[in-house]
Amino acid sequence: MIWLGYAALYLGIHFLAYTLALRHLRLFAREPVIFLYQFLSFMFHPALLFWVAPRPEDLMAALLGSFALHGIYSLSFLELWALSEGSYSLRMLDKVERLGSEASQSALSDLEEIGASKKNARLESLVRLRLIEQRDGRYFRRPAGGMMAAVLRTLVWLVNIRDRIG
Repeated sequence: MIWLGYAALYLGIHFLAYTLALRHLRLFAREPVIFLYQFLSFMFHPALLFWVAPRPEDLMAALLGSFALHGIYSLSFLELWALSEGSYSLRMLDKVERLGSEASQSALSDLEEIGASKKNARLESLVRLRLIEQRDGRYFRRPAGGMMAAVLRTLVWLVNIRDRIG
């Protein structure tokens, strides 16, 4: 059972590396880099278990347990990262509170720029991932984008989300 302690220690170091150093790097502000950081860790962390599982019969339990622990950690990490990146609503709430009774629509107009930049960043990401393409100032879904949309709709259906994805 010592492997559980090592797995938790590894995940703690992984988290601290991001929290104390990596998050301050411009590269780590990009969604694909964050995903790759988690994915590579998930794929290569079991190599550590070969040194800490004392008997071969313990290795399978250590691998499965470690994958499960890392999966929970990675999903939580990615969800929290996405929530922190999606702080547009938080900015609106802070600004409305700061302005108080002065919070008219014209006073909040600068927030439109934030929304537009977030939309443009998302579109650029979809183009970079080759899920959509831009022609003549319009966007078109590529075949890979159609497959991704089908996969995501299936996941939404499987988890029984009541709100439909447009």
